[in-house]
Amino acid sequence: MGAIAFWDAIGGKLRMPHLKACLAEGMALSALLVAVATAGVISLIAHFLVGAAKSLFTLRTWWSAGLEMTGAGVLVGGITYAVGVFLH
Repeated sequence: MGAIAFWDAIGGKLRMPHLKACLAEGMALSALLVAVATAGVISLIAHFLVGAAKSLFTLRTWWSAGLEMTGAGVLVGGITYAVGVFLH
């Protein structure tokens, strides 16, 4: 879920000026939201697929390992976002 934002290439922190700059350049808010939602969905699917592939090397079922990896990705993304907000 940490991928659901505009990221600074150096620090990886959410920066609202990026959003304002895109809107100022004429990018429609709806297009921006679609892009952000698409990035989030792709990230969640990728986490699930990596977890499912991990099940080939463990005794877990593919769906269980996939959900575990997806949950870990959401948790780590949320923690990273919170740390970035705190340090900013």
